[in-house]
Amino acid sequence: GTICFDDDGDSYCEAPPCRNAAGTLPDCNDAAPGIHPGANETPDNVDNDCNGRVDDGTMPPPDESPRPS
Repeated sequence: GTICFDDDGDSYCEAPPCRNAAGTLPDCNDAAPGIHPGANETPDNVDNDCNGRVDDGTMPPPDESPRPS
């Protein structure tokens, strides 16, 4: 993506300030609109909120494997 433009339309870019982005914090993935500073962290092995920590504050997804009977 381009450094000074919000490529994914989530109001954050890779190196603020940017022409079309209101966010002042850098976007850690400017190709995914659901990943940006302040996004909700989900248990998906991705740093959704750009704080440098993966899946922080989330519960792992439930184990869907069948139980032996």
